[in-house]
Amino acid sequence: MQYATAPLTQIIHTALGVNFGLTYITAAYMTKSNDSVPVVKIEGSQQYQTHMKRLVDDSQKRVMHLGEVYIEDGPDLTPAPKEYLGYDEPEQAMFSDYLRQVTDHATRSLGYSIEITAAGVPSGLDGIATRHLYHALINTDASALQYGWQRLQFLDTARLAYHLDTCQSLGLASSCNINHKSHTIFYVDYNAHYLDLWMADVTEMTLNEFVHHRAPHHKKVGDSGFGLADETMIQAIRKFVSEQLAPEEAQVRAVIVSGDTSSLDSIRDAVKDALPARLKSLLRDHIDPMFLGAFGAAHRARKYVHEPELLDDSHDHDHFRHLPHDEL
Repeated sequence: MQYATAPLTQIIHTALGVNFGLTYITAAYMTKSNDSVPVVKIEGSQQYQTHMKRLVDDSQKRVMHLGEVYIEDGPDLTPAPKEYLGYDEPEQAMFSDYLRQVTDHATRSLGYSIEITAAGVPSGLDGIATRHLYHALINTDASALQYGWQRLQFLDTARLAYHLDTCQSLGLASSCNINHKSHTIFYVDYNAHYLDLWMADVTEMTLNEFVHHRAPHHKKVGDSGFGLADETMIQAIRKFVSEQLAPEEAQVRAVIVSGDTSSLDSIRDAVKDALPARLKSLLRDHIDPMFLGAFGAAHRARKYVHEPELLDDSHDHDHFRHLPHDEL
């Protein structure tokens, strides 16, 4: 599906951000007025969806213990079979094809050539699955994704979609140095598999997840498999807020809620009810979840256009690196 573009007078010479979701590949760019514009939504093939589902399913089963990879087997851990330790690379051509499709759509829409310079991946992936996707993307022949720091985890794309990488956007004085200390964001994502709750510290370019709680779905109704947030979900949110968020309230700069659109209203209400009064005004939830990742990737892509030195090999990129805490 192709989307309308902004007026040409509003378009800056920028770069595309693309997001690889579990079902759809989406892309967006930024305008002069700092608005995010969706470019295209492509439904992945059955091969793509099956592969992405396998990555998520495997990620939920794998556990790192004492430097070794195990598979959860009920209450026990068993050494991971070879097929859980990595993935073959026949999908590389598939990713190249999708990147070409996105670039072609954007070129037709904008009337000039534009490159993909940032890409996001979905939530729910452990380190092994994330590195596999990163490797597949960086080795395609269809984009300018040459460096590891051009690939973004879900938590980064979600906060960048709301431009949460400046002092002002985080509610601080414009004269502050955002990198002098970390600033906390509370994330709530009701995805196809779980209710995920995170807290992460951010600076302009870094993100460090320090708390993560996952609650499986307990009520599934309707064709989508989603239902209203049941009492178990609500209690999980309240418990996390009281035990994890409340002690860090003074450092919290934003609350991001995302997820399946059919369930988002009930989750949003549960979060609002649980939040301390000061944090209710910090809620960010208005972006269409379908394009959250693409908008965040577009925001970072534009930064690379404005500050090309960030893509120079001589630049210190250690602070870009982020993998889930299990380091799988």
